[in-house]
Amino acid sequence: MLMERSIRFRCGLRMNNPFILAPLTNHQCFSNGQLSPEEVRWLTMRAEGGFGMIMTCAAFVTLPGQGFPNQMGMSEHINGYPHREMNKRIHHEGALSVIQLHHGGARSPESIIGQTPVTPDNQTLDEVAGLRDAFIDAASRAQDYGYDGVQIHGAHGYLLAQFLSPTINQREDHYGGTLENRFRLIREILVGVRERCGSGFFVSLRLSPERFGMELNEVLSVGAKIYQSKLVDMLDWSLWDVFKQIEGNGLMDTISAIPRGDTVITMAGKIHSTRDCEDVLRFSDAISIGRGAILHHNFPKRASRDPKFVMEMLPVTTDYLKNEGLSPNFV
Repeated sequence: MLMERSIRFRCGLRMNNPFILAPLTNHQCFSNGQLSPEEVRWLTMRAEGGFGMIMTCAAFVTLPGQGFPNQMGMSEHINGYPHREMNKRIHHEGALSVIQLHHGGARSPESIIGQTPVTPDNQTLDEVAGLRDAFIDAASRAQDYGYDGVQIHGAHGYLLAQFLSPTINQREDHYGGTLENRFRLIREILVGVRERCGSGFFVSLRLSPERFGMELNEVLSVGAKIYQSKLVDMLDWSLWDVFKQIEGNGLMDTISAIPRGDTVITMAGKIHSTRDCEDVLRFSDAISIGRGAILHHNFPKRASRDPKFVMEMLPVTTDYLKNEGLSPNFV
C-alpha cells in the first residue's frame, strides 16, 4: 500500500507516508495574517485524512511581502497560540506540520501592502540583508510555535524566484549577474535557518523549473547545488504537470536524473489518481497533492485503498467543498 512507505529525513524526522499536502493559497486567514478557525479546520482535516506532512499555505514573513488578501502571516506581529494548538492536533494524527515562508516581492499588490512592492532591483544591500533576516526570524518563530519545519518559497515568480531569474534580476552587485550570485540570497536564508533552528529542524525549498522568467537548465543547476550542499532535507519541485514532456524527455525523468544523495524530493502537478501516485513515485520520494486534497481531505487513504481511485472531477457543488473543510473564501 502507498501509505506504508515511510520517509526519514536527514534532520532525523520521519514522515509516515509519502503524501504531502501541497501549499495552497486559499484566502481564509484573518485580514491581518492571524490564523483563523477556518484555516485550522482545513489543515487538521487533511491530517485526519492521512497526509504524512501538512504544508500550510504561503505565510508572509514581512507585512510588505504579503501577496494575497487574507493570507497567513508569520511576521513578528503574529499570535503564536493558535498555531501551537493547531500543531498539537496535527501531531496527534501522526503528521508532520510544516509552514511555507513567502515574500511576494513584485507580485505583492500595492493595494494590500500600501507601498511600492519590493523587487530585486529596488533594494539596497542593507535591505537585502533585512529580507534574509526576515525569513530566518520567521523560521525561528515557526519553530517556537510548534512547527516541525519550514519550506522556503523560491518558486512561482515571487521574491526569491525574482532574485533567481536572469531576466528579472538586473542587479550588478554580488546578488545579480551570475547564477551563483542570483542564488546567493536563497543560500544565505537556508544557511541562516539551519544555524538558527538547529540540525533537527526540517528545512525545505520549493522551486519551479519553468515560467516567470526562469530557465529550465538554470533551475536544474540550482537543484544540483542544493543537493551537493545538503542545505535542505527536501527539495519540492512544483511542476504544474508532472507528466509534461520537454523535447521528447519526461520532466520527471529529467529532474530525477540529478544525483541527490540523501536529500528527499517531492513533486507536484496534476496528480489525480492512484495510478498517478504510483507513476510519480517511480521518480520521486514523495508526492505533493493540491487539487486532489481540496476535493478529498482523505486523498491518501482513498488512493491507498483503491487501485482504481480517481479524484472527483470539477465542477462540484459549493456544499461538497464546504463538507471537505473549505471556508466560503476558499470556495
